[in-house]
Amino acid sequence: MWYSIFMPIKKNSAFFAPENRSVFAELLLEVLYFPPWWYGRGFMRVLQRASRSIASQYEHAGVGVWLKNLFVPMFGQYDWEGRLISFFIRIIQIIFRGIFFLIWILFVGVLVVLWLVIPVYTVYQIIRNGSALL
Repeated sequence: MWYSIFMPIKKNSAFFAPENRSVFAELLLEVLYFPPWWYGRGFMRVLQRASRSIASQYEHAGVGVWLKNLFVPMFGQYDWEGRLISFFIRIIQIIFRGIFFLIWILFVGVLVVLWLVIPVYTVYQIIRNGSALL
């Protein structure tokens, strides 16, 4: 016999069978555990990944290496022209790589803030537009 999805479910049907109760209980526990996980352990993972990403980008940009070698002449040019050109080229490199690194930090920071805001915004939108669902 075919049942419509709009027909009421009888209490003695297979939907409420004892083996299915544990599934519903587990689903309810998962829904209740979501906020503490999202703002607890999940947020700590996001912070760890964000810090690893920033550290990786710092190494990739090489700002520290450029700063360390700021006064070392490039290509073994130890005359005053070589030192002067090397200094200004490295200053330009440090500025542009530093700007890129700061943009990366801002991007990662925005992602971390989005992690915190998305569930609240989602609940707000469900409550605000919930009447349209009915």
